[in-house]
Amino acid sequence: MSLRVLPLTFLLLLTLPMAAIAGEAGSVTFLSGEAWILRADQKIVLQQGDPVLSGDVVITGSAGRVKLTMADKSQIYISKKSRIVVADYEMGSSGLLKARFKMLWGKVRFIVSKLVAPNASFEVHTKAAVLGVRGTEFAILVPPPSPLPFGFESFLPQGYQLPDVTVTAMLFEGKIVGIAPDGSEYVIPPGYLGEFMPDGSVKVIPIGGVKFNQSVTTPSGKTVRIDPNNLLPPKNQLLPQPTTPTPTPTQEIYLN
Repeated sequence: MSLRVLPLTFLLLLTLPMAAIAGEAGSVTFLSGEAWILRADQKIVLQQGDPVLSGDVVITGSAGRVKLTMADKSQIYISKKSRIVVADYEMGSSGLLKARFKMLWGKVRFIVSKLVAPNASFEVHTKAAVLGVRGTEFAILVPPPSPLPFGFESFLPQGYQLPDVTVTAMLFEGKIVGIAPDGSEYVIPPGYLGEFMPDGSVKVIPIGGVKFNQSVTTPSGKTVRIDPNNLLPPKNQLLPQPTTPTPTPTQEIYLN
């Protein structure tokens, strides 16, 4: 991917929420606190059970948390003060064909169902990198603007430019391929953390051996806390199936 292609892709994704709605991508299967969807020119207060469509912008408030269960049973845990675009979610007869998310800011943990279809893709786009997923469990952290120049649930002002920030990707299982703005590819293996800097540099460091209730200090000096109630379930713990009762917030696995 060339230097010119990445910014163009990024800008196109910004326009997707205003585009035609392409179809249901998933639904809200857990909700705590305030959360909204921006859909075309509508602002919708989220309720548990609501559908999520391709093109929707999902936003959580200062204490909001949302779990999305996608059409292929992938699960997405959106922590408070987050804004993420479900840019595209295309299903086929053999399963997921293409998933693209655009993370504006916040903390989101992904548990991705196995990609079965040939050439199937699952990507998370940020201003600092495009992260192509080849695994099942990962988290991405994008710092929000500080201070936020508008309300959590507001539409972005016309011409608004996202600030340059360091994007952090943490991988727990599988593999992530990160593509920096200059087209360079970086592989983040399980147990590693990748930092994609505003200047285009990338650092990948191990986090293996870090236990619950400990913290990881990244190369840029940021501290990421590993919390058992908000990050990872026990390794052998199965995720709740759709037929089980809704878990309490402390059973959910969000990022602090």
